[in-house]
Amino acid sequence: MKHTDSDLQTTDFRGQSPATPVAAPGRKIAKGSNRIHQKHRFFTLTGLAALLVPLALLASACSTPESAATGPAATAVDEEMIAVTEGDYRRAESIMSWNLQDKVLRSNVRPNWIDGDRFWYRTRTEDGFRFYRVDPDARERSRAFDHERLAEALGEAMDKTIYADDLPFTTFRYIHDETALHMRAEGKQWECDLEEYVCAESERPEQPSHSVLSPDERWAAFIRDHNLWVRDMESGEEFALTSGGIERHGFATNSQGWSRSDRPVLHWSPDSRKIATYRLDERDVKEMHLLETAQDRPILDSWTYALPGDTIVPMHERVVLDVESRSKIWLDIEPSHQRTSNCCGLERGDQWADISWSADASQMAFVTTSRDYREVNLYIADTETGDVRHVHGETAETFFESNLTSRGVPNWRVLFDRDEFIWFTRKDEWGHLYLHRLEDGELIRRITYGDWNVVDVLHVDEQLGSVWFTAAGREDGRDPYLEHLYRVDFASADQAGDVMDRDSETDSDHVNGRDAATDDDPAADRDSDTDRAHDTDRAHDAERDPDAGRDPDAGRDENLANESTDEGIRRQEGITGAYGTSSVRDTIDIELGNGHPVIDLPVLLSPQNANHEVAVSPSGRFFVDEYSDFRTPPVTVLRSADGAEVMTLEHADITPLEATPWVEPEPFVVKARDGETDLYGLMYKPSHFDPRKSYPVVVNIYPGPQVGSVGTRSFSPIRRGQTHALAELGFIVIQLDALGTPLRSKSFHTAWYGDMSDNGIEDQIAAIRQLSERHPWIDPGRAGMYGHSGGGYATMSALLRFPGVFKAGVASAGNMDNRGYTYYWGEKYQGPRVVTDDHDTFSNQAIWKQAGQLQDHLLLTYGTMDSNVHPNTTLLLIDELIRENKDFDLIVMPNRGHGYANERYHLRRTFDFFVRHLLETEPPREYRMQQ
Repeated sequence: MKHTDSDLQTTDFRGQSPATPVAAPGRKIAKGSNRIHQKHRFFTLTGLAALLVPLALLASACSTPESAATGPAATAVDEEMIAVTEGDYRRAESIMSWNLQDKVLRSNVRPNWIDGDRFWYRTRTEDGFRFYRVDPDARERSRAFDHERLAEALGEAMDKTIYADDLPFTTFRYIHDETALHMRAEGKQWECDLEEYVCAESERPEQPSHSVLSPDERWAAFIRDHNLWVRDMESGEEFALTSGGIERHGFATNSQGWSRSDRPVLHWSPDSRKIATYRLDERDVKEMHLLETAQDRPILDSWTYALPGDTIVPMHERVVLDVESRSKIWLDIEPSHQRTSNCCGLERGDQWADISWSADASQMAFVTTSRDYREVNLYIADTETGDVRHVHGETAETFFESNLTSRGVPNWRVLFDRDEFIWFTRKDEWGHLYLHRLEDGELIRRITYGDWNVVDVLHVDEQLGSVWFTAAGREDGRDPYLEHLYRVDFASADQAGDVMDRDSETDSDHVNGRDAATDDDPAADRDSDTDRAHDTDRAHDAERDPDAGRDPDAGRDENLANESTDEGIRRQEGITGAYGTSSVRDTIDIELGNGHPVIDLPVLLSPQNANHEVAVSPSGRFFVDEYSDFRTPPVTVLRSADGAEVMTLEHADITPLEATPWVEPEPFVVKARDGETDLYGLMYKPSHFDPRKSYPVVVNIYPGPQVGSVGTRSFSPIRRGQTHALAELGFIVIQLDALGTPLRSKSFHTAWYGDMSDNGIEDQIAAIRQLSERHPWIDPGRAGMYGHSGGGYATMSALLRFPGVFKAGVASAGNMDNRGYTYYWGEKYQGPRVVTDDHDTFSNQAIWKQAGQLQDHLLLTYGTMDSNVHPNTTLLLIDELIRENKDFDLIVMPNRGHGYANERYHLRRTFDFFVRHLLETEPPREYRMQQ
C-alpha cells in the first residue's frame, strides 16, 4: 500500500491527527511529481505575493484579542498584560541544557573497542557513572572493574577522597594483558592493578599536547617549530620527520582561516609505519585581524584568512613520511586546494580525511577537491616512489559532496584486494554507491538505487563483497530523515560484463533535475550542547543495571517496535513536490544488457521505526545500535552483522527528566513555498500550555546548507534544552528544515545555490501560516526569529527581505556578507566570485545593504574575538543601520570567540528581548541564571 505525503502531514509519530494541511494560495497539495519543473526551482514574485498577503491579513486579524482567542478564557487572558516573573525564568532555566545533564540515565553508549570486537563504555546510572565491559561472542556484559575498590585505590594514591559514582576520568585503556588500567586523572598519568587494586603514577612518557597517536599507540606525532616531530611512547625519544618548515609554510599545519589548531593534520597508515600529511603554503595569503581587550593596550591577533575571490589561497603539497627509516617521499602531483570532499574541516576524528591506505602501506588513495567544490578526483600513490596516477573524476554543476552530513566521513572506499573502489555520488539526484574498477575507473555496476540517500558507509567486507551503511528515506511510512542500518551485496553480478551508466537514462523513474552532485558550518554554534551535530559529539542514553536484577527489556517503548506500514508516519514512495520525485524507492528489474541485475536490494538490519546511531566493531562482525526518536528515549542493542539482536545493552531511564517542566517536542509536516514539497519540523510548547490561549511563535533557525535547524532525529533533550526553555516562558518555538538543507534530494539541497540570502525564509513563513491555520492558539501576528552564525545571517535576511512578517529578531555572530567570510564557504554555496566593472556575483547575498528595510525589533550581538565569523560583517550592517537612522539593540561580547550563543548572559538577554516585544510585558530585571 502506498501512502502520500498528505497522509504523513496529518499524522505525527504517535498517530495523532492534526488539522488538514493547507496548500499555499493558488496551489493544490501535490499527490506526486515525476520530474522537477524548472518553474518551481525558485519562488516567483507572484507566488511570494500570494503567500505574504494572506499572512499579513491573518496576522492583522490575530492581533486583536477577539480574533486570536478561541474562547472566553483566551479572550480574558489576551485583554490584560501577562506578567513574566522570576519564578517563570527559574522554571525555564531548570530545563536548560546544563540542568538536564543528569536527567537522562542509561544513555550515551559509545563503544571503545578492546583488541577486536570486545568493548567498554561509560554511562550515567542511578548510582552515578559506571563503566561496562562487553564480550559479544560470549554474550556477556559486566562491570569493567570494581568501581568502589578502584575509587579507594586511586584516592589512596592521590591522597584525596575519590567517589565510586564519579571517578576522575572518562576514558582508560587496559594494559598488561588486561590486568591493569592506564588513565589520566588530576593532570597525571596513573596505572591501577585490577587484581590487587593498587594505583601508582605511571612511568609511561607523557603524550605531547596536541599530538596524534599511531594506531598501535607506539608513536605520537606533533608539531614543533613548524615541522612534524614524533615521540616514542615507550622510550620517550623524540625526533623530527621533516625539516625546513617555517611560519606560514610548515608541515601538517592546521590553519583553515575560520579554524586554527596546534594539532597536526595527518593520517597514520594502519601498520603505524607511515604518515600522510602535507606542507601548507600560506605565505602570501592575506590576513585578518582582531583586537583582544586588555587592561592597558589591546592585543593584536593576526592570521591568514582567505576570502571569496582572493587570488592567493592556501595550497598544500602532499608528502609521505616513514617513521622507521625517517625518510620523506613527496608525491608527484601539483599542489592541491585545502579541501575535503565533504563539509567541514580537514579532519574526521583525529585523522586527515580523504585518505585511504592499503594494508601494507605501499599504496595510498586520496581525493582532491577543486576550489569551488565542483570537481573531485581520485588518485592512487605509490608511497615508496611518490608516483601518482589518476583513477576517477567527477564534475558537478553546483557542488560535490562525498557525505551529506557535516559529521560524516567521506563515503568513498578503495578495495585494494579486489582492485575496485566504491564511489558515492548524487549524479542521479540521490546519494548512492557505485562500484568501479581501480585500474581505469570504469563503472562496474550500481550498488544502491532509489529515491533515498546513503548517509554513512560503516564497513566493507572485501572478501564477501558486502557493504554495511546507514541510509535515510528508504522506509515507506517513516520520517525521511530517520537513519537505518543496511547491508547490500555488490559482488554477485559485478563480473557480468556489460555496464550500464545510469547518467544516460531518460527513464521516468528518474528525476530530470539539474545535473549536479551536490553539510556544520564552521560558523554554526546553535544549541549544540552535548550533541553529535556540527563538528560532532552527541550524547544520548539507554537501559537498566543488570546488577540491580532488573529485566533488561523492561520499559521498552512499543513505538519503536518493528511497525507495520499502516501505523505511524505515512510517506509517499519518494519525496513529493518540485524538489523531489514520486518514483519507487527501489527498482528490482533494472538490468544490464545481458540480463544480470545492476543492484541487489539492501537488507534492513535495524527495523525499528526510529533514528539509529550505529557503531561498527573493527572486524565488522558486530554493531552497537542506539535507536530513539524525538519523543522516545533510546534503547541500545548489540547486533551481529546480519542484524540479529545479540543482546540489549541499555534502556534509557528518563524518570528524572519527567520530574522537570520538560515536555516532548511535537513533529509536524508542512508544505514548502511551492505548495507541494513536504518540509519537516519540530514544535516546542510550554509545560503550562493551554489551547484556549494565544501564543507568539518564534522560529529557531539554522538555514544550512550543511545542516538544518532540527538537527538529529534522536532523543536529545539536553541538546534542545535552550529551545525548550524559551518555549517555557510562554512561546511556541519551531524548528524547520527548509529548502537548502541536506538529506533530501540534490535539487532540494541546492534550491538556493547562488543566492545565499534566500536562507529558506519563504519556507519558514509558509510554515508559520500553515501552522497558525491548523492551530488557532498560534498568533502569526507575534512572530519572531533567532539564530546564531548562519542562523544570525538568516534572521537578518528574514527581517530585511520580509519586513513586517517577524515582529522581533535576535541575530548573533552572523556572516552578514559572505564576501567577508571564509572563501571555502561562500565559493562552495554561492559559487565562484566573479567581479567585473558592473557586477559582483556575491552582491545579491550581502544582506547588510538592505538595512533600510528594517521595520521590526532587532537585537544584534557579536564577539570581539570571533575568528570564525569575523565581526566586520556585523559592523558593516551596524554602520548601514545607523546611516539609515534605524533603531536597534546591540550587545558586544568582549573577548568572546564564535561560541558564545549559550552563555547565560546572552541567553537571558535573548529571552528578555522576546518577552518584551512578543509577550509585550517586562521581564524580571537582571535575572541571573545559576549553574
